[in-house]
Amino acid sequence: MKLNMEALMGGLEKTVLAGQIIEHTWKYLANPFVQPNDTTKPIIWNNFSTIDERNSYFDDRLYNYDQIDKIENPDWVCSDYVRAWIIAFNGYPMEGLENNNWHNIPAYDVTFRVYNKPSHAAGEVIVGDYVSNISDWRLIETQNDSTYSPNKLKELGVYEVEINYTFVKENDVQGKFLSSIPLLKFVLNENNDWVDSGYRSTDINLVEERR
Repeated sequence: MKLNMEALMGGLEKTVLAGQIIEHTWKYLANPFVQPNDTTKPIIWNNFSTIDERNSYFDDRLYNYDQIDKIENPDWVCSDYVRAWIIAFNGYPMEGLENNNWHNIPAYDVTFRVYNKPSHAAGEVIVGDYVSNISDWRLIETQNDSTYSPNKLKELGVYEVEINYTFVKENDVQGKFLSSIPLLKFVLNENNDWVDSGYRSTDINLVEERR
């Protein structure tokens, strides 16, 4: 192993390890396992150690406290419900959002791609330990608070499940708004089993497993 350190004018130092420099260009760090960094809320989610504990707490918040499924707006489509749901659960640094980060649980949005039908937006939270296992994710229909099982997705004709990282952007026209980037994708293999496609966004440093 070759270590070469060169001091440059002004105190700047450069280190070359094994003759190669790898530059990371990630724009975002995505850790779906830990609750949002909001010190005004109690740290609860991060202290759970089992899937059963997380599912139980999530069920309590989803069924007993969450009100997104009660919204009746004829102009809303699936993506509107998901946006409101992830704001309530995950929270974002945006003022004026009602119930922003009410639950303090890490939540993402998901896109279901369906044969011969428009794509459908839903929500999800990871209760297991590995992002690469679709069964470790709770896939939520935010309009009625139901959970999609992997087999149910097949019955509905879903052929791809795209989990998205949601974040805040800002411009002069819209001000601050929510945007998203595909994070990872599940697809059906030749045996009709859900598998991790291997896709990862180069803009995101994704934490792959619970630590």
